[in-house]
Amino acid sequence: MVGQLPFLENIANLRVINNEVGFNCEILDSMKELKKLNLENNSNIHPSGFKYICSLEQLTDLYMTFCYFRLPIAKHLPSLKSLTYLLITGNYIGVEGAKYIGEMKQLKQLHIANNNIGPEGAKHISGLEQLTILNIRANEITVDGAKFISEMKQLTVLNIIGNDICDEGAKFISGMKQLTNLDISVNNIGENGAKYVSEMLNITKLNIGFNSINDCVECFGKMKQLTDLNVNSSCIGLCGIVFISSFNQLTHLSIASNSISNYEASHISQMKNVIKLDISDNRIGDNGVQSISEMNQLTELNVSSIDITPIGIQYICKMDNLTYLIIAHNNIGVKGANQISEMKHLAQLSIYNNAVGDEGAKFISEMEQLTFLNIGSNEIGDEGVKALSGMKQLTELNTVDNNISEEGENYIREMNLTDHTGIYDV
Repeated sequence: MVGQLPFLENIANLRVINNEVGFNCEILDSMKELKKLNLENNSNIHPSGFKYICSLEQLTDLYMTFCYFRLPIAKHLPSLKSLTYLLITGNYIGVEGAKYIGEMKQLKQLHIANNNIGPEGAKHISGLEQLTILNIRANEITVDGAKFISEMKQLTVLNIIGNDICDEGAKFISGMKQLTNLDISVNNIGENGAKYVSEMLNITKLNIGFNSINDCVECFGKMKQLTDLNVNSSCIGLCGIVFISSFNQLTHLSIASNSISNYEASHISQMKNVIKLDISDNRIGDNGVQSISEMNQLTELNVSSIDITPIGIQYICKMDNLTYLIIAHNNIGVKGANQISEMKHLAQLSIYNNAVGDEGAKFISEMEQLTFLNIGSNEIGDEGVKALSGMKQLTELNTVDNNISEEGENYIREMNLTDHTGIYDV
């Protein structure tokens, strides 16, 4: 038994995540003022402990991603009458669980991805009239579920990724004229579906990637409020790229995995208002990078998997406004790491899978301004980690899939990191 602990009485925000041994919910009995509770990735919470969570009358925000609590616990959630934010991704609550969630009429934000709720579960969710933000990705809701969701006219943000809604479902969703942010990627949508979506003129952020929209991307030109567009892996050809390059209002653009060559890259380089660009996994090579480097207004750039050489890296190094660079999967080696280490304006760097080794890690460790570094899968050993451990300004570090021993792990543990992936091999 956990007795009353007076020092816990006034705690308003509690975060206990990634706890493999479970969490003793009984301690919550002393925390009657708790408003926000984050128990993400705690798969060993015993069902008997859930009564303590549901007794938190002041709780407004609950995060329980991948706790695998399923239906027996989901049915108690409606007792949390003050709750307005609920995140329960990956708990497999099913249709019956969605029915209980549908009783929580006070909810304003709901993240219920990966729960196998199907179209019938979507019907239960559609009755939540206070919701403004809904994430219902990967729930197999199909066309029928899309029809139910389209009736939620109060929503402004909708994530409906991976639900196989097809063109017919996109037609239903297009009736939600109030939406400003829509993620409808991975839904087997074609050119007709893209045309339906283009009628949503209030959208400012659209992700329609991993659908076969081809050069029908032209229809998005009428969406004058659109500033953030993601058309990754959408079978876009030269004509489509030319159309996109005319969307002058865009500030964020993702066009990864579209078989873009250096010629198409030259068209993209004409977009002078774009500050964030993802052109990864394309065939642009050094010549394409040279064109992209003319976009000196860019602050974030992803050029992963583009077959860049030291010549192309030289062009990137001249982009003085870049603060975040992702250059993974390019096999740049020690020489490339040395070049990148001269980019003293970068705050965040992902150099994952580039065979930089210990010598390259030493060059990267000289980037004293970095706060975020992903240097996983780079054949780095303890010597390289020792050099990286001197980067005292780092708050986030990923060293996964390297050759690090217990000695190297100790170097990293001594760093003042808020987030580290690697030595615990996530």
